[in-house]
Amino acid sequence: MGVSVSKSSEAHDGLRFLLGRARFLADLQLLDVTNVAWDRHEQSDTVTFRRLMGDHSVVPTEILRHARPNRISPVLPG
Repeated sequence: MGVSVSKSSEAHDGLRFLLGRARFLADLQLLDVTNVAWDRHEQSDTVTFRRLMGDHSVVPTEILRHARPNRISPVLPG
C-alpha cells in the first residue's frame, strides 16, 4: 500500500518548515576540541582545537590558553 498524496504533502511541508528553521545552524562554527590540559604550576588551561567551517578538509590547529580567571588569550605556535 502506498503513501497517500495528502500524507506525502504533509511530510514535505513539515520537512521544509524544519529546514527553514534550522538554516541558522549553517552560520555557526563547529569546534573540534582535540586536547584540554591543566598546568597546575602556572594555574592555566590550554585548549587545542580546530574550527570546522565550509568544505575544507585541512584545518589548522589553534591553541587558547586561559591564563587568569577572566582572560583567554591565543597562543602562537612555537
